[in-house]
Parts: sequence; structure tokens; C-alpha cells
Amino acid sequence: MSKLINISLDRELWDGLTVFAGEQTILQGKRFPVIEGLRMAIKVFMRLEVKEINEALERDTRNVG
Repeated sequence: MSKLINISLDRELWDGLTVFAGEQTILQGKRFPVIEGLRMAIKVFMRLEVKEINEALERDTRNVG
């Protein structure tokens, strides 16, 4: 039996995924659903090592972009 993972999304993350999906829609010329962006983000997260996750959590990214 596979282990379940509970993921909480804050509004900022969902808004970022929405922007990403919009950009992908324009680049690909067809609709790119937000849920596909979320699935991609989860796949990347699941491949990260604990050290990489901790480094990302410790970064100050409030003023990026």
C-alpha cells in the first residue's frame, strides 16, 4: 500500500501556479490546466532530498521577482 502525503496550498502558491499555467498556455498554444502545474511541482518536490528542502525553506524569497 502506498503512503499518502497531505499537501496544504497557500494562496500565494496557488496564484503562482495559475501564472505558470497561463504562461504555459501561451507558449504551447493550447490550454495548460493549473492542476498539471501542481502535479509537476509535486513530482519535483518528491525527488528533492531533505537537505535541498531545508535549504529552500530557509531561503528568503519574499522579494524575488
